Amino acid sequence: MKLEFNTPQVSNIKIMIFGEGGLGKTSLALTSFNPLLLDFNQGVHRASYPLEPISFNELSAKESWNKVLRTLASKEDINVFNTIVIDTYGDVLELIIDCLFETKPKLFMSQGKPKENGWGEIKAESGRFMKVIKSFQKDVVVIAHNNYVKRNRSEDYKSYPDIVGRSKKIFERDFDLIGYITLKDNKRILCFDHSEDAMGKNSIELPEYTIPDHKSNEYPTFLAEVIADVKQKFKNRLLDKSSPIEIYGPLKKEIDTATEPHELDTLLDKIKAVKYDYTVRMLKNALSKRAGTLQIKYNINLPGFEIQDKQESKSQTKAANSVEETIKKIDQNN
Repeated sequence: MKLEFNTPQVSNIKIMIFGEGGLGKTSLALTSFNPLLLDFNQGVHRASYPLEPISFNELSAKESWNKVLRTLASKEDINVFNTIVIDTYGDVLELIIDCLFETKPKLFMSQGKPKENGWGEIKAESGRFMKVIKSFQKDVVVIAHNNYVKRNRSEDYKSYPDIVGRSKKIFERDFDLIGYITLKDNKRILCFDHSEDAMGKNSIELPEYTIPDHKSNEYPTFLAEVIADVKQKFKNRLLDKSSPIEIYGPLKKEIDTATEPHELDTLLDKIKAVKYDYTVRMLKNALSKRAGTLQIKYNINLPGFEIQDKQESKSQTKAANSVEETIKKIDQNN
């Protein structure tokens, strides 16, 4: 049977945004395009431009979670929106935990802490919830509070989304972007980079965004424009024939069939023109291995590749042809 390949599609984007209280996470999320707010936090009244949410604050956790399930079953009503905003995911998990405590108390210890199988049920239920959310094929913006976690045994702390248990793996694995709001020079910044100070996921190399003042003309559509930009970047990547995969294969084939120093020189020039650092490193590694196999060394004084001098000692020959040494010399010359 012939393999059937699918062209990747970019129809919707999934983003998590976290940060400390008071930095405007909910307000920011509501600047997405035509949002439906699933309000588990009951804090929308504090947003800059509050809208009517669907809240889940029934008399019991079981009744509230049943309302969640009824809401998700209302597909025709949800389909009129373009973005689903969940505020906050920590509150979603708290509701799941409270509901399970009411309906399946055997999953909990005497002090109310979930047992191992209890945590498994919590993860499974939250996974089912997110699976339904994603099935609507809408843009999804999930809000989370900030949690500082101590790094190793140092006194330094790193910011993570405040999500208990194993449910955070859903976002690390399935979401396109994870960003955090922070302050820099008294301005609010939205950043998606993973750093020593904060968790992030920046799968399309987005820059830091300065969040405009909520009274400005740019603010009401700010996140909608960021999401539109993200979609375009993903589409451009899919159409880009100079992508890492498109580049690596043909150049690697040329490297494997090269036999002369001047061919390696030409290939090195082609590698220098590649804009993807990881691909460059892989190709340099392949080029250096090929040079070693051919007993060709890189002479930094030329600069370029040349046939190994047969009069050199074996130890010198081995050092000259080692992959690490060749890469080191190439990098020194560039």
